[in-house]
Amino acid sequence: MIRGYGLNTDTHLLYLGTFSKVMFPSLRLAYLVVPSSLVDPLCRLRSLMDGHSAQLMQAVTAEFICSGHLQAHLRLMRRLYASRRNLLLDEIQYRLGEKLQIMSRGNGLQLAVTLTGGEEEKLTQQARADGLLLPRLSPLYASASPPQGWLLGFSALTRAEIIHAVDKLARLRY
Repeated sequence: MIRGYGLNTDTHLLYLGTFSKVMFPSLRLAYLVVPSSLVDPLCRLRSLMDGHSAQLMQAVTAEFICSGHLQAHLRLMRRLYASRRNLLLDEIQYRLGEKLQIMSRGNGLQLAVTLTGGEEEKLTQQARADGLLLPRLSPLYASASPPQGWLLGFSALTRAEIIHAVDKLARLRY
């Protein structure tokens, strides 16, 4: 049962996900959890649109899930990503606490930070020149004065790469 899905009393809830994110991108399998009344119509729609995914990949993935390997993999990834996130949080707080404000300490694969002094565009260009790609926060907002900052991805980085990236962030001319 998907966490929270069973508590839903609205029969129109659909839950869509992909194994490409939780396992590996080349798997190219997705899933859709729907109320039982929508299973048949959505199966017909799926076969009209583009047929089916490779049956062998579906069977292997189903066995992987049924054998408990997916849950074990997810537990391992959660611990790994939490460790990387905590390292990034610690490094930012210790080395850049006066320059960057952490927007949220929740879970996820990115950390949103705001610049206490602004100048997002200028600092983003400096970072790019030093090899850092920092997605800006301001374009994600429709407000007249959006927050200035970045989305810092950490899930694909090693501990050493996170520390090296924070070194580069610390060298920017704030």
